Amino acid sequence: MQKDGNGRLYYRIALNYAPSNLQLNADNYGFKIERTYVAINDSSHVQKQSNGTWKFKLGEKIKVIL
Repeated sequence: MQKDGNGRLYYRIALNYAPSNLQLNADNYGFKIERTYVAINDSSHVQKQSNGTWKFKLGEKIKVIL
């Protein structure tokens, strides 16, 4: 970086990052939060898969319970 002449030089530096492994292990610090999804219109539009992921029908309104 270089500045010529009078006056102030303004600059900004930012760093964004994410862990390379997004599958983090759960930690136990004395409390537990669970999340469940419930379909508003038709219960068959929200399904929990055997691998733990959820499948939703496009356009279905979903209620999230924590």
